Amino acid sequence: MKNLLITLKTALVGAGGAAIAGGATAATQYVSTNGATQDWKSVGSAAAAGAAVAAISYFLKPPTQ
Repeated sequence: MKNLLITLKTALVGAGGAAIAGGATAATQYVSTNGATQDWKSVGSAAAAGAAVAAISYFLKPPTQ
């Protein structure tokens, strides 16, 4: 049961990281091109990177502890 909760928390954190990174990239493109997102491949790449970074940072110890 404990492993399932850790997996679910990691997935949730990863989804949040993907949404933030992908959303920021899409919003940047939308604003800079006056209302159109042109490069969805870069949005997907940013979302994947955001998910990976968020999931990894979930397991790392904060430097203040």
